Amino acid sequence: VWSPTAIALVWNQITKAAKVDADLHDLRRTYISDQLARGVDLVLVSRMVGHSNPRTTAGYDRRGLAALTTAANAVPAPFSA
Repeated sequence: VWSPTAIALVWNQITKAAKVDADLHDLRRTYISDQLARGVDLVLVSRMVGHSNPRTTAGYDRRGLAALTTAANAVPAPFSA
């Protein structure tokens, strides 16, 4: 099992070698956003990442306007006679 410090050290070495500016929280945001985009329930994603409050997890959601548009388009049209 890797310690958080060991993971951070390796991540820093990888990003430095690749000349990429990304921190570990970028991975966390991507993972959370991807799970939510796949339709995994927010409460379950919250548990998966170790957050005690789903509001914390929701703050990591980076799906953006496209997700809102998809959700809006999924709402059934009102019944018209």
